[in-house]
Parts: sequence; C-alpha cells; structure tokens
Amino acid sequence: MKSKDLTVEEIVAALRHSSIPSIIVEGPDDVMIYRWILSDAGISDDRLFPCTGRNNLLQVFNRRNEFPKTPTLFIADKDVFVYSAVPVEYSDILFTEGYSIENDLYYGKAIEQLLRKDETVQYEKAKYNFIRYYGSQYENMREGIQFNYRQTPHELLDSNYELIEERIKTSFKEPLKSTCDYLLDNYDLMVRGHSIFLLLTKFLSAAKRDVKHSTNSLYEQCYRIHRTKYMDKIRDEIVRFNSQNVQ
Repeated sequence: MKSKDLTVEEIVAALRHSSIPSIIVEGPDDVMIYRWILSDAGISDDRLFPCTGRNNLLQVFNRRNEFPKTPTLFIADKDVFVYSAVPVEYSDILFTEGYSIENDLYYGKAIEQLLRKDETVQYEKAKYNFIRYYGSQYENMREGIQFNYRQTPHELLDSNYELIEERIKTSFKEPLKSTCDYLLDNYDLMVRGHSIFLLLTKFLSAAKRDVKHSTNSLYEQCYRIHRTKYMDKIRDEIVRFNSQNVQ
C-alpha cells in the first residue's frame, strides 16, 4: 500500500510497530522538498513518513501516546494558524514559519529576479487582483463565515490578469484596503505558497518566453540558490532530531 493511501488508523498502527525514528510530514506534495533536506543532511529518507494531508497528521499527533517507543518529529504547514497563533496543544509540532513549506521556500522573494521588467509590471497587477480574492476570504474567515484559500490564479484571473469574481466559489466582497495592504506586504509568508508559485510560473513558463521554468524547477532554485533562514531552521531541527535518535 502506498503511504498516500494510508488511513489514520493504519499510520498509527505502522508507527506502533516501528522502532525507526520517523519524521512525519503532510505529503505527498511536500515529500520532494523534505527529501532534498534529508539528502543534504546525509540522513536516509527511510525516516520520512508522509501522511495523507494535514488533518491526518494532526490526528496522528493527537494519538502519539499509542506509539510512545517510536521517536517522532512532526512537521506541518502552519496553514491558517499563520493568521493567529498555533494552539497550545500543537506546540510540540514543528510548524513552517509561513502558510506552508512553499512559503518558507519563497520567503524574501529573491526568485522574482527571474522576471523581466515588463513581466514584473504584469506580475504585480496579477498579484494584486489575486490578493483581492484572497483578502475577501481572509475577511470571511475573520467573520466566521465560509472561506476558501485554495482557488488558484489560473482559475480566477483572465488573460488580462483581472479577477473573475463570478468564479469565486464562496462569497466575495471587495476587501478593505488595509486587508489588501497587510497581505501584499507579507504575501511571501501569508498567502498560500502553492498559489504564489503557480502565479509566478504563469509568467515564467509563458509560450513566448525564451527560457521557461516549471513550478518544480522554481522550488529547486529557491532551495538551492535562494535558501532562506526558515528552510535552514527546518533542516537544523531535522538534524537535531536525527542526532538525538541515531540507531
């Protein structure tokens, strides 16, 4: 059975019957990045245990008393906790600094140096209009009504990078300027990283471009060339965990 198909019960059972120190991540999308970290640290990736998403990881964490003999390091995306605080019951989880590990990769925006001057102008327009959508969802969340941060720039922006409001799946109200300013000032950490990378890829993979980049290649450039302090923090915690549990 592939790890991505495992239920919470199966993950707990596997950990209960294992003595291998396990680094438990959300997966499967994040696994590539964590494998880079482990490879650079000289740690075998057989310690990597992807769950089927964040909710499963949190449920497994809540049942960690069922596998007390298995050393574990839980690493999770901060997700909406980035807008408030991590609940105290999850204080033993290593969370990303930004919304997700993609945000920790993107932090500092150095990867945007790949944009030409004319592309930068259009990118700023597209980013602003996408953040109008995102800001409306942020305000929905703050008001306690249904919100959805998972729609992508490809879904919501037209060929001129204008927001197509009727495609938004939840209620849309033009967000306050202060909300947009807050998100624009901190988008590399506060706006879902998967969406930011997709938006950048939209420009850097354009048909008329001489050099084209995929989203995964941008991930790797961020990791290899523009390594951030938040990625270093995750690496350092993994190394510390491994050194404490050498078998």
